[in-house]
Amino acid sequence: MGKAVLVAVVVTLLVFGFFWLRAGRPRPSAPTRERVVGPDDDPDFLRDLGGRPRRRDTDDESPPA
Repeated sequence: MGKAVLVAVVVTLLVFGFFWLRAGRPRPSAPTRERVVGPDDDPDFLRDLGGRPRRRDTDDESPPA
């Protein structure tokens, strides 16, 4: 009876190993979100930068007394 259990365990491990190797490792999927781009690398931001007036704080730009 001991040999039968040992053979059953070995056969089960071999079958499991075969299917595990057959399935392979899960492949990483392609990123679904867009890559984050810094503002200095974003052509849309740079294009809009020239046409948009900058906001100036009046406290920082006051003339010296």
